[in-house]
Amino acid sequence: MHLREERHISTKLQGSDFLVRTAGTFQNPRSVVFAMEYLPGGDLYQRLSDKGTLSLRETVAWTAQAVLAIEDLHAKNIVHRDVKPENFLMGKSGTLKLTDFGFARELAPDERLYSQFGTPEYVAAEVLSGGGHGMPVDLWALGVLIYELLVGQTPFKSPSVEEMYERIAAGDYAFPKPPASPACAAAEGSSSNSSLKLCLSSKAAGKSGSSSSNVHKGGVQKQSFSLKKSDSCLSATASKKGGLATAVGPNGADHTRQQAEPAKSKQAQRQEQGTADSNNTSGGGAQDPAAQSLVKALLCLDPSRRPSLPEVKRHPFFAGVDFDGLRAAVRAQADREEEEAVVAAAIEGGDVWVRGQPVVCQSDEMNDNYGGVFVGF
Repeated sequence: MHLREERHISTKLQGSDFLVRTAGTFQNPRSVVFAMEYLPGGDLYQRLSDKGTLSLRETVAWTAQAVLAIEDLHAKNIVHRDVKPENFLMGKSGTLKLTDFGFARELAPDERLYSQFGTPEYVAAEVLSGGGHGMPVDLWALGVLIYELLVGQTPFKSPSVEEMYERIAAGDYAFPKPPASPACAAAEGSSSNSSLKLCLSSKAAGKSGSSSSNVHKGGVQKQSFSLKKSDSCLSATASKKGGLATAVGPNGADHTRQQAEPAKSKQAQRQEQGTADSNNTSGGGAQDPAAQSLVKALLCLDPSRRPSLPEVKRHPFFAGVDFDGLRAAVRAQADREEEEAVVAAAIEGGDVWVRGQPVVCQSDEMNDNYGGVFVGF
């Protein structure tokens, strides 16, 4: 049933430049094979693994395309239910496309789903409650995606899936605390209060006055605020090793995100990571007020209170992003690539002819590329 549903959904998504296109399918005694367009740039999870964290500017650029992918799905009344970095593939020009529609479902108006599917780190709270879910689960996943790109780990990372689900259901997460300055760090370790008072007073002098705003290079509005009691070096010091608030790492585990082992699935890698070291997870963009505001809105436990996609696009996190212009630019790039590609091949054993795009044939069996069958170039 799932394969039939996936095939049905895939055939409806041919008009989007942000969704992986399926040229056709065929079956042999061993597998059902999907012929899909070839995207040679790898996936977003690998990009994140290579860099540890992404900058604010990079995160805005990638997630703007993710928003358009989700928007194109929802416009066809389809919920993806497995939005995550592994399912965003990159073209050679850097465009991002959403793939893997195995959990996707087409919904009638006001229809709700009750099955529990998805990647544990990205599962929405309402999926776990069993009360039914719909389109907003993709918005929850978008919030998790933004957090993971900026921080380097998912917001509810826990040593076990059970504990992770408890934290998801409670909305128990936090952003990394900003690192203390060297002077403040030294003052906190001093037995005397004088150096600490001097540090705090100098911070107060530098932050006095009303709040102000400026614009980040990536076009995202940033805020600076007056010093409050909670802004002191003492409160900025995390309560556990790694510089993260207790909610992020309940057991104090200290593991860095590591390169994938070939024999392990990405799902297994995620579950074995534990809580990441803040040296690799607290990117500067994670402190951006607009980023934190959007993540907080998307990770609202009440799905009816999450922002709509038009509201997401208007959020200050995406300030300066011309979504219509982005669509037009990606469309123009796709036209150029299609003109350059010359593909006219018949897949052996089937009657599917593919023109205009190089394609790769992938089996539905896990970790099985059907002998590496490739059509194109």
